[in-house]
Amino acid sequence: QLTYGSYLRVEDLLSLQHPHKRPEHPDELLFIITHQAFELWFKQILHELGSVLTLMERDPLEDRDLSTIVHRIDRVVTIQRLLVDQINVLETMTPLDFLDFRDLLFPSSGFQSLQFRLIEIRAVARGLHLVLMDKAQARGIDAIAQTTMLLWPVGKYVAQMAVTMGRAHFRAHHPQRCV
Repeated sequence: QLTYGSYLRVEDLLSLQHPHKRPEHPDELLFIITHQAFELWFKQILHELGSVLTLMERDPLEDRDLSTIVHRIDRVVTIQRLLVDQINVLETMTPLDFLDFRDLLFPSSGFQSLQFRLIEIRAVARGLHLVLMDKAQARGIDAIAQTTMLLWPVGKYVAQMAVTMGRAHFRAHHPQRCV
């Protein structure tokens, strides 16, 4: 029978935090959990952006689709606010406490987050994915970088709307010239 724990795989999720500092530093678990939560939210943002891109590729784009797109983009913005607020949790660590285990993380960096780079690409920042990426991740992400970014279908939609609005304006002001 399906339960909360089995559906969310809570046992698996809670087994993924493994501090490296010995003896364990109290703030390292906070650091790991916070960054894993970032990665989970990044996954959701990518899901939402993929959904938006799929809808934006429809031709014609229906009003209902546009409403769904706005709703999903609004959800992404809400998640991003949450992520910014989540940084406040990390700021409860003192710099000295962080430095007690930071050396264990060298040369890793949050800038190496594959999902963070994918979000950048989807949001138009092509080329930035090469910064601080290891070679395997950079190669894997190059193929994705060639796919549609959010800006392209948005630009197409805006252009179509401008043409449609321009025609409607012309018809309203020059009915005698319209056949």
